[in-house]
Amino acid sequence: MTIAEALAFGLARLSNLEDPRLETEILLAHALQQPATTLISRSEQVIAPASLASFKYFIERRLTHEPTAYIVGYQPFLGLDFKVDKRVLIPRPETELLVEIAIRGLDGKNVEHREQNVERRIVDVGTGSGCIAITLAKNIPGTKITAIERSPSALRLAKENATNLGMIEQVTFLEGDLLSPLKEKVDLIVSNPPYIPTADLAGLDPDVKDWEPIGALDGGNDGLDYIRRLIKEAPDHLNSGGMLLFEFGFGQSEAIKVIFTADNRYSQFELFNDYAGIPRIAKAGIYQPTR
Repeated sequence: MTIAEALAFGLARLSNLEDPRLETEILLAHALQQPATTLISRSEQVIAPASLASFKYFIERRLTHEPTAYIVGYQPFLGLDFKVDKRVLIPRPETELLVEIAIRGLDGKNVEHREQNVERRIVDVGTGSGCIAITLAKNIPGTKITAIERSPSALRLAKENATNLGMIEQVTFLEGDLLSPLKEKVDLIVSNPPYIPTADLAGLDPDVKDWEPIGALDGGNDGLDYIRRLIKEAPDHLNSGGMLLFEFGFGQSEAIKVIFTADNRYSQFELFNDYAGIPRIAKAGIYQPTR
C-alpha cells in the first residue's frame, strides 16, 4: 500500500469524524515517523509492512473514540509538543488563548506597581499536563512559576513534560488542592479549572467522557464549584495589584459576573471571547491600596 492509498483508506474508515483528513494524516505520519507535511510529496512511496500495521492499528483505536492525541502520545500547544495520556486533559485552543492573555497582562500595566528588579511570580492551579505553566516559563524568562495539581499521576506527567521541554528548573511543582499548597503571594493566578456541570458529563462526546479524566472536567452541579473557591481564595494569595485569570464554560459568564460583583476585593473585571466569539476567559485584578 502506498501513502496515497493509506490516506484514502484512513479517510474512508474515519469518515464520520469532524476532520477525517487531518486525523488520518496525523496517524499516518506517526506510524511512518515522519512529518505530516511530507505525506503529499511522497504519496507514491510504498509503506513498509510494520508501519502499515501500526497505521491500521491506530485507525482502529481511533474508531473506539480514543483521542488522536492519546494515540500519538502528544498534543501541540503554542508551538510546543506536550506528552499526554489518560492522566490529563488534552490541551485545547481556548487554553492557548488563556496563556496568550496571561503573557500580555504580565507585559503590560498589570505589573507596573512591581519594582523592575523584583521577580514576577505566577501560579498555575490544576496544571494537568503542565502546558500553561511550562509555556509561560518558556515565554516569560526570569519569572518564578509554581504549578499545583491534586492528581499525583498528572503531576508526574507534568514534571516529565517540564523535563522534556527544558523547563524543570524554571517551574516548581506542588501537589495539593487548589491554592492550599501555596505559601507565598504571587502576581498572577492562572487556571483552567473543572467547569462542566455534573449533569452535562453524560452528554459529552465519547472522545471526552470515555477517555479524558472526569475529575478534571466535573465542576459540580452548575459547573462553578472550583471557580467559586478560586475567586474566594485568590485574593489572599495575590500581591497588591495582582491578577486572577481563568477559563470557564459556555453560558457561565453571567454567573461569574455576579460572583465577582459580590466580592469587593476585585477590580478591573473583564471577559474575553474564544475564537468562536463565546465568552471563555475571565480576568480580574486585586485592588491596590491608595497612597
